[in-house]
Amino acid sequence: MEERKRAVLAKSVERKEKELIGWLTELVGIPTFVPPGENYGKIVDWLFPVLEGFGFQCERIEMPEDVYAAKQKNDELIGERVNLLATKDTGAAESVVIYTHLDVVPAGEGWSAPPFETVIKKR
Repeated sequence: MEERKRAVLAKSVERKEKELIGWLTELVGIPTFVPPGENYGKIVDWLFPVLEGFGFQCERIEMPEDVYAAKQKNDELIGERVNLLATKDTGAAESVVIYTHLDVVPAGEGWSAPPFETVIKKR
């Protein structure tokens, strides 16, 4: 039975391949490197409808400016500080929590392809 489940999942992913690659391309294309720390709102706004499409209830969490304003001036940070809380009640007895962050370190030098663009290489 486990092999059958894997086959069904593989077919499902295959059918959605273009859509999934499109989402990944858009997501990777939003530069959220720190410093300066821009585009948090942009990436949250992008993720919001995608996750809602999967049945999640989404909430945009905006940190009050007075909490981070002094730090931004000292560390050359700019842009609003926004997070996303996405929850989905499946009726399960236990919960899974995935905690991640939206920012990345600056790309640096030595890339063989642009760091904020997807490249598909067939094997």
